[in-house]
Amino acid sequence: MANSDSPISHAVKEAVNQSTKNGLLLGSLPPTAIKILEVYLVGGTAQQASKQCHCSKQNVSRHTKMLLRRGFIRLQTHDVFKIYSVTPLGQSIFTGSDTTGEASVLEDYAVKFAIIRGETCRVDWKKLGDPNNWVKLGTHVDGLRVERTSQNIIIHPGKMPGFNADKLLFDSGRAVQKCKDILEGQFGMRLSSEGVELHKPIFRFYSEEAKEDVKHGTVTVDGVGAIDNSPPEHIPHEEYFGIDRTRARNLLPDSIKALRSEVYEFKNQHSESIQYLKKEVAVLRTKNEELISVNTELVKANIATVQEVKILSSQVKSLLDALQAVQQKTKGPEVTVATTQNIELNRIYE
Repeated sequence: MANSDSPISHAVKEAVNQSTKNGLLLGSLPPTAIKILEVYLVGGTAQQASKQCHCSKQNVSRHTKMLLRRGFIRLQTHDVFKIYSVTPLGQSIFTGSDTTGEASVLEDYAVKFAIIRGETCRVDWKKLGDPNNWVKLGTHVDGLRVERTSQNIIIHPGKMPGFNADKLLFDSGRAVQKCKDILEGQFGMRLSSEGVELHKPIFRFYSEEAKEDVKHGTVTVDGVGAIDNSPPEHIPHEEYFGIDRTRARNLLPDSIKALRSEVYEFKNQHSESIQYLKKEVAVLRTKNEELISVNTELVKANIATVQEVKILSSQVKSLLDALQAVQQKTKGPEVTVATTQNIELNRIYE
């Protein structure tokens, strides 16, 4: 049996406690219906479900109507095409609880184990080929594809859809460990306690953004990810290499939602600031109009004062002329002094 210290074994122990959460839902659906539901989960069509599930269009139609009737999917039409989206109830088939998260698919996360002892019971191996002069055999154990070379066993858990990257890795490891336990317990094999991954985990997101992006072409960045719609599915998708990038991608919708909230809040604050500034401008405009009115009155008053000064100056000039005439006749000192003072007064007004 498998070493209990295996990292995969720890995942199995933890998974057993949750294994029956969605058992009733799974048990209530035929295997074909579940496979069709998986196709709809990642944005596939009925035609794609027929190809991937290897069943007739009539059979897909029958199962689809049952899924619709029981509320696992809903029908959405786009132009003349029928698109089926999975409801929270349908999502709970794969997660064990209702969720509105974005579905992703963990690509086949194969694990290789070294053969310490070969099988003691007959295994229905089928020859897969002779690459590089060594024989490659294959079979299926507990629904998983298993490959055998002279030195290693490679277990392929297959694609796994879900809404949580860590849980998908956990479920993949649980499936691999279960298959390993069968190989060791039922067929007498002894495998290395720890497996080696053939590649980093690869996750796909069948998003609406990917559908738009592939219209402009596909792209692959080694070790990072891709935007692709390659066969056999031909479904546009985002692809991420590694759990860290996938976690970040899982958080992206919430991050966008938070950003939208911040933008909305900023917009409201900006709107409030604009309203406040408008009020202040209106107050300043009113005060400015009042100042203009006061200034106008002051200008008018100043003009009137100037006119009065001019009149007074004219009167003083007339008086000076009269005084000068008197001075010429009398030539008195007092008149001369008064005349000088009036001349100074006249200068001041002018």
